Amino acid sequence: MPRQKGMRYPCCLGGERACPPEDCGGVGGYEDLMAVMRDPTHEEYESTLRWLGGRFDPERFNPKMVKFDHPGKRWDVAFGKPVQSRRRGGRRTSSRGGGP
Repeated sequence: MPRQKGMRYPCCLGGERACPPEDCGGVGGYEDLMAVMRDPTHEEYESTLRWLGGRFDPERFNPKMVKFDHPGKRWDVAFGKPVQSRRRGGRRTSSRGGGP
């Protein structure tokens, strides 16, 4: 979503290490990838390096490259449905009997 004027957004100030590349196969796949990249004589080294775009430094971290998704978008991706507001028409609704 485009930035909205006057809104405050989170900002990453620091961190450690690069995130695993997309589609590397989870934790086990990342461990395998790192084993290959530590050994330039490994038979998969060249193809893995090409897949990584020619380079990958697992120790590199740049806080300016961190992008935050809109939380509603994250919810929709995770659960496959839009975020439901807790408030409707300015008042809360209750599923319990006896009123709001």
